[in-house]
Amino acid sequence: MVKIAKKTFLMLLIFSSLAYSRIITIEVTGTVNELTYRGGLRLDNSISMGSVMSGSCSYDTEAISLDGYNYPLLSITMIVGDYIFKHDAFTTDLAYISIGGDKVYAPKTWDGVFDGNALDNGEIKTFDEIEWSRAYFELFNIYSTLPECPYPNYLPESIDLSLFNERKEFSANFLKADSSSDISSIYFKGELTSLTVIPEPCSLVLLGLGAIGLLSKRR
Repeated sequence: MVKIAKKTFLMLLIFSSLAYSRIITIEVTGTVNELTYRGGLRLDNSISMGSVMSGSCSYDTEAISLDGYNYPLLSITMIVGDYIFKHDAFTTDLAYISIGGDKVYAPKTWDGVFDGNALDNGEIKTFDEIEWSRAYFELFNIYSTLPECPYPNYLPESIDLSLFNERKEFSANFLKADSSSDISSIYFKGELTSLTVIPEPCSLVLLGLGAIGLLSKRR
């Protein structure tokens, strides 16, 4: 009975891990190198030139578009200073991958939950209190025209930033238009400093099972 229970447990462990094997997470860091205001909108002093950005996104590696470049974006988070921009995207938000001869990877969202305050014509408001005409952020946008860039026409399982010669940046753009002549906006972007693909849960579980097997043999 004990042997059967052990086998059953291992099989359940393997099958449950396979259910998550398509999910990949990427962790990102960067540094703000541009900050632009228009009109009466301002951020607090926690975001300025040189501020550090950190974030992550998770996506399903099974493409949902016919061209093979659109993938379900499960979650995306960007943290800069005291501000947190995030979205748990279980509907139609995508990690959009556009190749067209070059290599472009860019997870983005036009919607989300934004944690932080902004000055709106001198009045302190939370981001969610402001009626944005546009609320957009892009965790990373990496773009290569180098012929030696090795990545094929699907999301890579590891990324070497040095191979992306045209663009290695993140950005956010928030715009409020009370009228055609009264437009205020916040825009910042920066350069990526690291981009790390986290191992899939399935891989970690299988590594753990391998270690257990080795220990069992030693016994």
